[in-house]
Amino acid sequence: MSQDEGTAYICRKNFQVIIVQAVCDHTMKFTHCYTGEVGSVHDAKVLRNSELWSYMTTGAEEKFPNNMHLLGDKAYPLSQTLLIPYKTYGQLNSQQRNLIIN
Repeated sequence: MSQDEGTAYICRKNFQVIIVQAVCDHTMKFTHCYTGEVGSVHDAKVLRNSELWSYMTTGAEEKFPNNMHLLGDKAYPLSQTLLIPYKTYGQLNSQQRNLIIN
């Protein structure tokens, strides 16, 4: 690997990374894994590059019945099938802050 290729693996925390995206079910068993993206790739782009994105965005009504959702990192985009934490930019109301703390 050349020096230039190696820099692609440097993440925002300044060390080399190969990204792994994983999904587990309510029993903590892995149901999906995606790996191989270099550390410089943003988490949201990793999601969009994975098979999970097309799974989530096509036929979601049948795949996620009864108001079921995936829980994701705050770097992911909020969607009908993916819930993410509040992005705290200091503008949360008291009810939203209470949900984060509790």
